[in-house]
Amino acid sequence: MPCPQKKPWSATGIKTDAAGFEPATSGLEGVLETYFSYLKLSGIGTSWYERCCKVVKDFIEGVNNDVNEKNTLKYLKALKEHYNDVETYRKDFFQIRKFLQFMDMPYANRLQAPKARNKNNIQIWRCSDIKGAYERLRRDTWKYTRRYTACLLLGATSGLRASELYALAPEDIDLERRIVYVRKSKTGHQRIAFFNQEAQEELQMFLQEFKDNDSDVLFYFHRTQKVFSKLNIRVKDLRKFFSQEWDRQGGATSIKKILMGHSLNGDVDLNHYNVQSEEDLKKIYDQVGLRICSNTIK
Repeated sequence: MPCPQKKPWSATGIKTDAAGFEPATSGLEGVLETYFSYLKLSGIGTSWYERCCKVVKDFIEGVNNDVNEKNTLKYLKALKEHYNDVETYRKDFFQIRKFLQFMDMPYANRLQAPKARNKNNIQIWRCSDIKGAYERLRRDTWKYTRRYTACLLLGATSGLRASELYALAPEDIDLERRIVYVRKSKTGHQRIAFFNQEAQEELQMFLQEFKDNDSDVLFYFHRTQKVFSKLNIRVKDLRKFFSQEWDRQGGATSIKKILMGHSLNGDVDLNHYNVQSEEDLKKIYDQVGLRICSNTIK
C-alpha cells in the first residue's frame, strides 16, 4: 500500500519540503517570503504588489502572528468597521483570503466578502469634472504642476489603472504616435493603450521638464495622491471617466475592454475571433474622438 503524500503545508501552516521537513527560514516569516515571491512572479505592477504585501503584513500583525479561524474572523470584523468604503474593504479581504488559500487553511474558502455596492451609486464623471481639475491644478501654484496635469489628462484619455500610471517610465511613452506601453499591469499582461492630442501636448511639456530627472517613474505615488486629494477627483476615478466617456461617444465595448486591459476570461469573441492590430486599435480610438475640452492646453 503506497504511502500517502505529505501536504505542502504542515498543520501549523509552515511550508515543508517533500520529506516533510521545515525549510531553514521557517514559520510565518518563511511563508510570507515564499508567498511574496510568487506574487512578484505573477507580473503585477510595483504599486499593486506593494499594496498587496502591506495588506497581508498588516493582517499577520493584526492577529499577532497567530493565524487561525477565530483570529482571522476577529481581524476581518475590525477591518470592516474601520473602512467606510465597502469596495476598499473588499480589496483587502480578497488579498487576505488569497493568502490564506495559499497557506491551505481549511476555513479560507468559507470566508465570504460583502456584496459590491450597487452600481447605481457609482459616481458619474464628465468632461467638466476633468476640466475643472485641470484648471484647479493650473491655478494653484503646485510644484511640478505639469507632472500632475500630464497625469490627469493621460489617465482620463487612456483608461489606465492608477497602479499602471504609477509604474510608467519615460520609455513607456511613445509621444509621437500617442501610444503608452503598459508593461506592469494588475493582471500581469502587457498591452498598449492610447492618449489624445490634449494629453500629448501636456506630456510633451512635462517630459521636457522631466528629461534631466534621474527618477525611473513619471508619477510618484505619494506626491500625486497628496495633490489629487485637493481635487474633486481621484487618480483611480480617471479610469472610470474614460470608461463612461467612451460609451457616451459610442465606442465599442469590446475595444474598450482591450484598451483598458479587462480580463477576457469567458469572452469567446475576444479570445478567439475579435483580434485587432495596433494600427486598427489606434484608428478606432481616434474615431471615437475623446476630447476633454477645447483650448485645454495653454
